[in-house]
Amino acid sequence: FGGGDQEFAGVISACYSDSTYGVDYDDGDSEDRVERGLIRPMPAEQTAPVDEADVSSAELEKAREENRTLRKQMAQMIALSQEEDTETEKLMESMNASLTEARQLNQEKEAEIARHKKLIADLKAAKSSAQAKTPSSAAMVQQVD
Repeated sequence: FGGGDQEFAGVISACYSDSTYGVDYDDGDSEDRVERGLIRPMPAEQTAPVDEADVSSAELEKAREENRTLRKQMAQMIALSQEEDTETEKLMESMNASLTEARQLNQEKEAEIARHKKLIADLKAAKSSAQAKTPSSAAMVQQVD
């Protein structure tokens, strides 16, 4: 219960798409979104024995059939959950690959921007240097006079 170390008997009451389960405990408590790794089958020695003398053969066969049906349903739910886990893992791998590619493109664009900024700075420096070496119009007019 609550992800703690102590185990309590119960039954699975719901199966969610995120691979968690609803659990109804034998003591009346219930819990939603229990992770699959926290759920274990109850050992046979902990289950309550049934005195078959108190149960009719029809009731016993009905209970056995319900048990078989529930086991099949549980196996199907677990298989579906595992398939969903596999699909989720594939989706996560694809998203991680896209993210890696986007980061690479971003780094390339940042490098290109840095090159452009350096080129602009170099051009501005060259222009300033050329202007410093070229005499101004006023100085040229004085030289002519």
